[in-house]
Amino acid sequence: MLPAEDEVLADWVVYMVKERAVKPDTAKKYTSGVRALHVQLGFTWVPVRQRWAVHAVLQGCGRRWDTLSKQVMPLGFVELLLIAEVVNPHGFNENVVFVAMDMAFLCFFKKGNVSVEKAEAWNLRGHLVRPDVTFPDITSADIRVKHSKTIQAGERYHHVRMLHIPGSPICPGRKLKPLTQSFFVGTFRKLAEWVGLDPTAYSGHSFRRGGATAASGLAVADHLIQAHGDSASDCYKLYCDLGREQRLLLPSAMADGAAAATAAHLASR
Repeated sequence: MLPAEDEVLADWVVYMVKERAVKPDTAKKYTSGVRALHVQLGFTWVPVRQRWAVHAVLQGCGRRWDTLSKQVMPLGFVELLLIAEVVNPHGFNENVVFVAMDMAFLCFFKKGNVSVEKAEAWNLRGHLVRPDVTFPDITSADIRVKHSKTIQAGERYHHVRMLHIPGSPICPGRKLKPLTQSFFVGTFRKLAEWVGLDPTAYSGHSFRRGGATAASGLAVADHLIQAHGDSASDCYKLYCDLGREQRLLLPSAMADGAAAATAAHLASR
């Protein structure tokens, strides 16, 4: 019956897509034929984009069609285990990516939950940061999701827990471990030896002392060095290892001052 009501036209679109396997884009083109029929018979035609019900049905059919035609292969336990076997245990980048893969699999995350589209798109409010991963005990890790397809305005948090999987290469605990002091210092000394430094001459405290010494060498005020290192006493001064050139600054200043005072004194006589 013409003119076609929105509900009738929407039902016809659903029939064409569902029963006749017509692509949604093709069904939308078919509405041009219905339009031509209306114009030919003298009926007023309302464009599809102004027909809310028809437009919504076309959009829904389009999403449904895309879902059915572009489904990707699901990753399973076996595939993840195979990947775990070829990950270089000493390769930092590979381990970082595998941890993200592990989290995405065990927590049902989308790629947007564990990565950013581009580096400059990262933001603190939406993406995972270190405080979003907590360890309530040695057998589990809690992940706090702040932004997702269903959390658009930060109105709530979604909490997911990952549990220890004893003996499994895909156990998140094999990668998500606290950085121990022994591992930190041991790795640092190994890297120091690789670049020709004496590893026995350094320790974990070398960073604090080295940073304070570097700041002092840049003529940073002592009180700023103390505040930056949150030192409660004057012990920070022990961290500053003054080199020969720095030690000569004071004698040079004293000599310059004495010369200037002498010249002024002689000039006044």
